[in-house]
Amino acid sequence: MTGDALTDSDDKTGLWAGRLLLGLLALLSVAFILSGGFFYGWVVADYLQYDSPFTGLQMLGWMLGLFAAGTVSIGLLLAGVLFRLMPWPRAPLASLGLAVTAVAFVILTYVVFSDTGHGSDSIEVVALRGACIIYLFLIALPPFLHWVKAKPQPVIPPAPKAGP
Repeated sequence: MTGDALTDSDDKTGLWAGRLLLGLLALLSVAFILSGGFFYGWVVADYLQYDSPFTGLQMLGWMLGLFAAGTVSIGLLLAGVLFRLMPWPRAPLASLGLAVTAVAFVILTYVVFSDTGHGSDSIEVVALRGACIIYLFLIALPPFLHWVKAKPQPVIPPAPKAGP
């Protein structure tokens, strides 16, 4: 084998296995993002409707929302792995977009779910801070590093050298 199984055109089995892996990662990523996003949006909309801190029975919604944020984070993590494995020249740029989206998602999660009606040193807020830090390291940092470590592609291809 001369190259990576995802890009080697001589190995047809490896090529199809790579495509199958990429398709499976894409499917799982979308499934996690949509299923978690549904519950996440429901909890955030419920919170915004009442415009009050998460107290009493709303704490169940708070826990469901934090679990949904974790589910969306798993989907974003799988999307980051997908972009890393894709033999596409624009994959690093897609990874940067994913990293920015992930940071915005974590900031939104922290802003919405930190209003628990308790002090800033309550167990809920401390657990939320820990979860948001873990989310940042898992879903935002790897795609950003993929973009940073990618070799820059020239915007304009170099002109051919003139022969004698």
